[in-house]
Amino acid sequence: MNGKHFFTKLIVVLIIVLFYHDSGFGQDGKSVRERIDSLQTLLQSRQSDSLSIFMNLTDSYNNLQNDSASIYINKSLSLLNIIGPDNRKFYEVLTQKHLFFVQKYAMDSIKNVNTKRLSIANEIEDDRLIFDCFSDIAAANVILRKFDSAGYFFDKAKLIIPKIKDKGSIASYYINLGMFNAEKGDFDPAIKDYINALEIFESLNDTISLATIYNSIGVLFWNTSEMEKVIDYLEKSLQYSKVIGNEGLICTNLYNLGSCYLELNNTKKSATYLNEALVYANKLNLDYIKADIYNNLGAITVLEKKDYAMAIVYNKTALEIYKQTGDEKRYIATLQSLSRNYLHKGNYEKSKDIIDSAIVLSSEKQIIEEKPDLYKLLSEIDSIQGDYLSSLTNYKQSIRIMDSLEKVKRRDKIKQLQVKFETSEKEKEITTLNSENKIKELQITRQRYQNYILWAILGMSTIGIGSIFFQYRIKKRNNKLLSIKNEEIEEKNQILLDKSAQLEKALGEKEVLLKEVHHRVKNNLQLVTSILNLQADRLNDKKIEAFVERSQSRITSMALVHQILYSNDKIEQIDFHKYLLKLVKAGYDSFDFNDQKIKYNIDAEEFFFHIDTAIPVGIIVNELVNNAFKYAFKGKETGILTIKVYRESEKIAILIKDDGIGISVKETNEESSSYGLKLVDLLVRQVNGEMIVNQNNGTSIKVLFEPLKV
Repeated sequence: MNGKHFFTKLIVVLIIVLFYHDSGFGQDGKSVRERIDSLQTLLQSRQSDSLSIFMNLTDSYNNLQNDSASIYINKSLSLLNIIGPDNRKFYEVLTQKHLFFVQKYAMDSIKNVNTKRLSIANEIEDDRLIFDCFSDIAAANVILRKFDSAGYFFDKAKLIIPKIKDKGSIASYYINLGMFNAEKGDFDPAIKDYINALEIFESLNDTISLATIYNSIGVLFWNTSEMEKVIDYLEKSLQYSKVIGNEGLICTNLYNLGSCYLELNNTKKSATYLNEALVYANKLNLDYIKADIYNNLGAITVLEKKDYAMAIVYNKTALEIYKQTGDEKRYIATLQSLSRNYLHKGNYEKSKDIIDSAIVLSSEKQIIEEKPDLYKLLSEIDSIQGDYLSSLTNYKQSIRIMDSLEKVKRRDKIKQLQVKFETSEKEKEITTLNSENKIKELQITRQRYQNYILWAILGMSTIGIGSIFFQYRIKKRNNKLLSIKNEEIEEKNQILLDKSAQLEKALGEKEVLLKEVHHRVKNNLQLVTSILNLQADRLNDKKIEAFVERSQSRITSMALVHQILYSNDKIEQIDFHKYLLKLVKAGYDSFDFNDQKIKYNIDAEEFFFHIDTAIPVGIIVNELVNNAFKYAFKGKETGILTIKVYRESEKIAILIKDDGIGISVKETNEESSSYGLKLVDLLVRQVNGEMIVNQNNGTSIKVLFEPLKV
């Protein structure tokens, strides 16, 4: 797809503008405006309760994301300074101020306000207020990407949850925790956090919060490639946002839906949503959305009409907005889209000049994560111009930077683990010290009681004293022997702990090394694919080109396995469901179905396969799926390919079925004329499996095999 889409860039903005609602919230836009008119009338007629009116007006304007909220916040603070200290009211006004700054994305101001809020909450000694502050401070640190600090405050908030009865506060905590997991790339836990919050808001019938959280959950499902759920949640959010009259959220939903349909290549629906979103963005001066809309409209003109000139106009309009707003990262990404459009238009020199300037800018601004794509595009331009040496050099530079970024990510993860380990060790040390102090206190108490007994015995006869003294000596000797034994046990325990730490360190180093190997293998497979691609550009033989494309597809299926391995914590097993989603999507995206409405459906149980099973089974699925996409739907307007993975008795079954004219095969034995099916047959034998073909109502192929034990 031409150009970059900025859907997921809105994640933090959507999540952070949330859930600080008082009783004035949860109404639709019309009700809020009527409430504002009523409060303004009341303010003119009475002065005795001006603070309450100011605060209610602030809530109402914050609900509409209107700058007038700031005016009434300042009036509330001024009035509080006049009428005298009221910490609880002061805290409430600062919370309103916090929400206002959140909507403006003013991070420095958010930090200062939260410092004051926490100080007041501690003075009042109110657990709910302290809990809210910890949650909000953690969220602010997430936006600043200070994950260690965020985790610290989330942990402090978690300790207070059992004391919190306010459901809204707990929902806000789950929202912020979901943002934390999403920003770290842990989307499944993030979705669970948001579903927890959603259930609370449904029980509270909080319409405004429901409108926003449906949008946020839709964004999260985008990251897991579950597009039907994305559309479902975004449409629910759009419906609620129209009910409450929040035009900013309406604009965001329209834009996200447009981006979603663009990702699905439904350009007509995408253009409809994006143009409607543009009307709201212009009305509300939402520059960050407006520029993204222009970029996506440029992508649509390329997909529908190959109108690169118009796409260039859209890109340049977006660039002007990013320049004014200072969004350097998106500015560089748009330069890449602009360069690609000039490349397709045949203006290679202009394309190269733009990409060179983007590389220089990314170096100056230290925006390293965009560089791999920039060098890949530069490699593509050099290849088209016949400068294969420069093309290969730039491609290698792209790979080097990607490697460097991966190392930084791994180093950061190791650092996080190290911080957790050190924190855990300190907690153990504190626990040990506390235990030792308790032992000492018990020993002191015991000694005190012994002294009391001794003083009482002094009044007894000399014989009694001698007898007790003798018993005391025996007890002292036994205590000494017990102390010596305890020291020996502690020494042995320490030796065992040291050996355990050494083994854990060695195991960690082995896992890092294995991940590095898988990462290198994946990069080498990508390099082979690129070399094949460069060679294919110089060939005119369609058969050889087709052979090269199929070879690239097979290599990609193997590379995906290694990519998942080095990205996961489990280095010896593959989440086959996740692998299948990426593999089939890659195959689907490689075909141009023109006006055909061809879909696929994946229904797979959760299995984890050993790498020696995952690679041959992945190539089998890749061959059968690509063969179906290529041949099964010729001459048909619609079609669906179904892929199922399930357990059948003691074996795993993979069923691939189409409702088309059938896969072009004659036999599935060794005499088959199809090289792809020969390869499938060979790999099925390799995994000790069998293949069953049925050609009624289309073609279905079922592969049964026993996976290696993980």
